[in-house]
Amino acid sequence: MIDPPAFESRRQVGVAAVVALITVVAVAFLVLGGGGGDAGPAAGDGDPDGEVTPTGAPDVDAEDAPPGMNGTTLLDDDELVSAHRAAMGESGFAYRFEYRRTNNRSSGKGIDVSGEVRASAGLSPVEERIDRRKPTEEQVVTWTNGTEGARRTVANGTTYEEYPYSFGPRVTLYHAVANHVSFGEWDVSDVRETDDGCRFVLVAADLDRVGAAIDWHDELLNYSGRMVVDEEGRIRRFRANFTTTEPVGDETDRRQRITRTLVYEVTTVGNVTVPSPEWLDEVGRLVADDRRRE
Repeated sequence: MIDPPAFESRRQVGVAAVVALITVVAVAFLVLGGGGGDAGPAAGDGDPDGEVTPTGAPDVDAEDAPPGMNGTTLLDDDELVSAHRAAMGESGFAYRFEYRRTNNRSSGKGIDVSGEVRASAGLSPVEERIDRRKPTEEQVVTWTNGTEGARRTVANGTTYEEYPYSFGPRVTLYHAVANHVSFGEWDVSDVRETDDGCRFVLVAADLDRVGAAIDWHDELLNYSGRMVVDEEGRIRRFRANFTTTEPVGDETDRRQRITRTLVYEVTTVGNVTVPSPEWLDEVGRLVADDRRRE
């Protein structure tokens, strides 16, 4: 399975095209809810406003904690993300996300995208919808069953279509979520009981790495995050905000302040029905006609 690209290039501070992205979520943010699918919404995902029963101070044995955790803290973010990926792919899922990027030098620019991904058990088929509002408006819908797929992009009143099209399912918004998790130093703040198991609520703030260079960024100025993890390692909810300083384009002597917000929520765990889009056959015919004319 091909890992999806990040929302932004590691080598270039700028806007990453969502058409190439097809991907993983500003202080105020959209609270994502609802969902659908055969299994229904995932009940009690650990949100304080949800129907969950706090168990008080965390008191969990390491062997009962999700992968990568010891009951009180996250020890290995790679292990957690890998477990999340595996559990999501096995069960099927639906999730929603929103991602925003702003900087202090160009208030009218930035990145503002949201979307939903739905997948049957075994990741076949998968449908992904991306709605971008900045820097330009467009919608991208991609569908694949593992052997064939198509993508439709609507931008500025024009429809662009690709068939066949193959992409790796965005089971974790892999780079976006994985990068954000790796920035944090996560501690378990609560363990909550739901109808289908425990939820581990983790928070990250006041990082030791604030003030240091992180990944492709010059300096991490601040970071705050919260995520909810189930016993199998699924990251049911995730929210992170952080600010960095970075070069302005290719200039080495000018810096800008970049703020990013990622919000991600699993809305369904189960074998979600993902029908073929109505436009799939038409896309195939159009592409076949174009090839015959070439």
